[in-house]
Amino acid sequence: MCAEGCATEATQYANLGVLTSQYATQIKEYQKQIQQHITQVDMLRTMAINLLNNPISVIDPEVSKIISDVSKIMSAGKAIGSTLAKVGDNFNKTYKTKIGATLTENFKVWHETSTDTLDGMIKSSALHRERFESEAEKLKALYTQSQKTEGNLQALQTLSKISIDQSQKLQQLGDLVASANLAVGTALASQTARDQAKQEAGEINFKPFQPPAKSTYKTPNL
Repeated sequence: MCAEGCATEATQYANLGVLTSQYATQIKEYQKQIQQHITQVDMLRTMAINLLNNPISVIDPEVSKIISDVSKIMSAGKAIGSTLAKVGDNFNKTYKTKIGATLTENFKVWHETSTDTLDGMIKSSALHRERFESEAEKLKALYTQSQKTEGNLQALQTLSKISIDQSQKLQQLGDLVASANLAVGTALASQTARDQAKQEAGEINFKPFQPPAKSTYKTPNL
């Protein structure tokens, strides 16, 4: 009975390890992408300084793409945090392990605070009464509002601040996933060792009785 249950737990550890490894790779790609956008925004800010006397009244296509990409990364990061929190919660309910509880808490906190900077800017602006369906809508509305009230340069500075903040959030998420991956690997190795020890103990305890071999010694004739 135990061997089967333990094997299931080991399999779940292995599956969880695969999931965290996949997410780690995905997060690295997001980090590269958002870093490229931070560089782009810096270039656009330089252009805006040179064009202060020629304000742009609509969102430039390049800026629009950056807003779209950054918001997608925000949503993807939140999805990863939410998924791992749920996975950790389910794992903990099934096996009552420390790793499950830690996963749940860490990723839940990250998920709930990953867009604090954007949400804080929305609350402190004239947009705080509006409802937004996505991070993309929030970011676009904030950029447009900032552009109208304070000009192009300030709008780009706002976009830069959010992008840099999201880059830091992705670094935090990457660190959490790396820690989870390490913990899962350690737990899997420990569980595998316990399974092996139990299997070996079972083989010793339940080894079929072998009667002693009959003696072939013959009493000599006197």
